[in-house]
Amino acid sequence: PKAVHTVLQNFLYFYNYSALKSAWKAAGLRVSTPANTLCGVIAGVAGLIVTLPLETLVVRMQCAGLEADLLAECSQLIADGVPQLWRGFSVSSILTLNPAITMSVFDLLKATLLQGRKGAQKKMSTAEAFVLASLSKCIATWITYPLIRTKTVMQAQQKAAATATPTRQSPAGVTECPAAESDSRARRGFVHVLVSILREEGAAGLYRGFGAQIVSAVLKSGIQLTCKEALFRYALGLVLLWSGRARARKTITSR
Repeated sequence: PKAVHTVLQNFLYFYNYSALKSAWKAAGLRVSTPANTLCGVIAGVAGLIVTLPLETLVVRMQCAGLEADLLAECSQLIADGVPQLWRGFSVSSILTLNPAITMSVFDLLKATLLQGRKGAQKKMSTAEAFVLASLSKCIATWITYPLIRTKTVMQAQQKAAATATPTRQSPAGVTECPAAESDSRARRGFVHVLVSILREEGAAGLYRGFGAQIVSAVLKSGIQLTCKEALFRYALGLVLLWSGRARARKTITSR
């Protein structure tokens, strides 16, 4: 489930982001960095509608341990009701700012780099794409890391509470995790943890662990966006090649 969640999350995000940008341009609206960031946030929130239930399932299976059964956990999750499928939606929505800023900064840097280039030179190399993607992720992570750090501390506290509370077996034999807080309580908890970190550790506490996070995030984002750009070029080339052959066949047939 974790691998499926990751692949689906990335696919939906890039697809939604590209579709929203195209719709924005088609509407005749001015393309800007704030507009791209807005498109990124909407794309992320839209993706959560599909991917959050998968993430919830992954958490439940991790809670159940080695004895977790995929089909049984799915059945139990559905039986728990619709609200459980999208538990934590509000907090996850806040963190869509990170990929949104990453993509908008990447698009800005890409446009700046390619400005003035003509013909075959009007495209990025693999190295350029990796550098711009890494720099974009650095900027986005630096801006949003206090939110990431707050969620990490919040999850650690919830995990400690869950460990202290014994799990129970459902009639179907499924291991159930302790009930989680509702979205409204999660929002209050998020703000409370953020304020607590500031009060106890100061502003520097919000950036604790930033070094380790930035290395992991930069490598992941650099490879991800580099692959995206390469796949886009190959896909565009195939489309142009196919359309060229179709026109050629049409011309031959009409003669």
